Amino acid sequence: VPKGTLSPMITQISKIYDGMETHYWVYVPASYDGTREVSLMVFNDGATYLKADGFYRAQNVLDNLIYRRDIPVMIGAFIDPGVTVADNKSIRQEEYDTLSDRYSKVIVDELMPVLYKDYKISRDPDRHGFAGWSSGAIAAFTVAWERPDQFHKVLSGIGTFVDLRGGDIYPSLIRKTERQPLRVFLEDASGDLDNPFGNWPLANQEMHKALKY
Repeated sequence: VPKGTLSPMITQISKIYDGMETHYWVYVPASYDGTREVSLMVFNDGATYLKADGFYRAQNVLDNLIYRRDIPVMIGAFIDPGVTVADNKSIRQEEYDTLSDRYSKVIVDELMPVLYKDYKISRDPDRHGFAGWSSGAIAAFTVAWERPDQFHKVLSGIGTFVDLRGGDIYPSLIRKTERQPLRVFLEDASGDLDNPFGNWPLANQEMHKALKY
């Protein structure tokens, strides 16, 4: 299978979160030649998805699925949670678990313009997906929820749809909100967390039922 390429780590200074910088990597499939528009997939906790001996090994998965034509040719942007420049402290929970449009601005207003400049990526939100696991999953959903003009697809693994920072309201909010043009894949398992913040498997089942409704 032809292997795509991965950029060196890129550092981006954010204006959305004062004093924060973000690191990300860009995957370019072997079949990309810049002559036609391709799709886009953004991954939260990017370094975890790229770890060669990790759970996901996303670069290999993308190589294989694109080669087999199971998915469209796509650029992959793997972005890590922001850290404060002053002390290198992660603000993952503030970015990922907070229900607001703030993190979506990091993606839409800061990351995507650079990607559009460097690569021939379609502007069609039907061709944009967002993936994450745990808090990264609820963050991926929040970006699509806040910006359905930019993202129509969400891949959520063991999503933290519980009350860390108010994420437990999503099932109710989904039921009461006009239908959004989103397609969401939810994954969890019965052995996931059950603690004072909520029950992760039940929360994901509530999300499933609300989306189905």
